[in-house]
Formats: sequence, structure tokens, C-alpha cells
Amino acid sequence: MKCNMGTDNFAFDGQWIILKADDLVYSEDSPDGLSPAWNRFFNEMERRGIVASLGLIGNTLENADERFVYRVKQLIEKNGHEIWNHGYDHMLSKENDQNVVCYEFQNTSAEYQLEHLLRTQQLARKRLGVVLRTFGAPGNAIDDHTTRALEAVPDLMVWLFGRLSSKAVLERVVDIEHPVIHPNLEAFQQQYEAKGVDKKYLLLQIHPPHWNAADFTEFVQVMDYLEQKPVRFITPYRFYTQYYQ
Repeated sequence: MKCNMGTDNFAFDGQWIILKADDLVYSEDSPDGLSPAWNRFFNEMERRGIVASLGLIGNTLENADERFVYRVKQLIEKNGHEIWNHGYDHMLSKENDQNVVCYEFQNTSAEYQLEHLLRTQQLARKRLGVVLRTFGAPGNAIDDHTTRALEAVPDLMVWLFGRLSSKAVLERVVDIEHPVIHPNLEAFQQQYEAKGVDKKYLLLQIHPPHWNAADFTEFVQVMDYLEQKPVRFITPYRFYTQYYQ
């Protein structure tokens, strides 16, 4: 796809930052249906005035009460965050009857994958009143069937860490978490200076609900570091509408 570099607020010479925040689920014991770790993250986003994209695990909407639904709608409508399709059940590393290790979107049939995509799309439309436009696989585990399944869902236009397809694929270049789950400022700085500084955009994967206090502190320091650069934060679908259409 040819990029249209846009006008107005999108015509600047800096770098776009897309925060890919995984694993948004309902927390029954929380006053607003979101875990304290998620709320800590959202408070930080609001304090900085920046947006993130939130990977919703679809089946959480089957049991979530109206507290969660109301809070997520606020995150979309008031704070400008994007909710994206992170699969239906987030299956990871499960052996099937043939002793093949399966993920929700790897080593499963195209029919299975399509069903899971559509379930989450339908639940988001029914409970949240939104059409999800972006997809990212649990564990970033995908195969050829994922491409086939996504082609059958025209509402999904952006694929995070995806494969060549009709979708707009946003690629992985550098990471905040080293290893996964644990933000690391020093490791991020090294990667950023080596191969990220000249990119038009960076898609940065994070897992806020799994961070401890030290992890969160490292993340805050990464944000401080980035905000010293000529960067702006944007959501995947918003980026798509400005640069891929």
C-alpha cells in the first residue's frame, strides 16, 4: 500500500509512537472492572496526555458487567484509546491430540481462527458499540491460516506484527520489554539508537496488567526518554487512516 503522508497535524518531521498494550480483560474484584495495574497505566497515559491501543481478549466480554463496559467506553470516547482484536481466548502453547503445540492463531485451522476473530468482533460491537479495526495475535503466533482468516474479515484493516496481505501491516523494530513483560530502559535505549531512531513509526509492545512496581517505573522512564525526542503518540487505526489511505 502507498503511504499518504497526510496534512495538518500529521505533517511533521518527527516519529509516531504506537503503544501496543496487550491483554485487556475484566477484573471482577476491581471497583471499575479494571485491575489496579491497568488503572495505574491509564492514569499515566492521562497524565501525559497520550493515547495507547489496547488488545481486548474477546471472551472477557461474555462475563464482564456494566462497570467494565462503561470504563472501556470511557477509554475510547474520552481518552482516545483504540481497542483492538487480540483474539477470543488467548490460547498459548497448548498441545493437541497429535502432540502439536498450538496457539490461538498458529497450528489451528483457518475456520477455527476465523470463528475466533468474528466472535471478538461481534462481542465488541454488541457490548461496546464499536467496530474493531485492528488485530494482533496472542503471543504474536501466526501462520498461513491467519492470513486467510483475516482476509475474510473486511472490518479488520490493520495487522500488528503481521504478514504480507491486503491488510496494513505494522512491523516490529524495537522493544520496550526485555525480556517480555519487563520494561528495560537501558536495553530499549540501545535498540532505539541502533535501529529505531530513523523510523517513521515505532510499534511498541507492552503488557501493563502484568507489571510489578519496578516494571512500571522502568516504563515511566522509557516514556520520559521518548518524550525528549520529536515524537507523537497515535493509535494503529488512526495511523492507518492518515498514512495508508
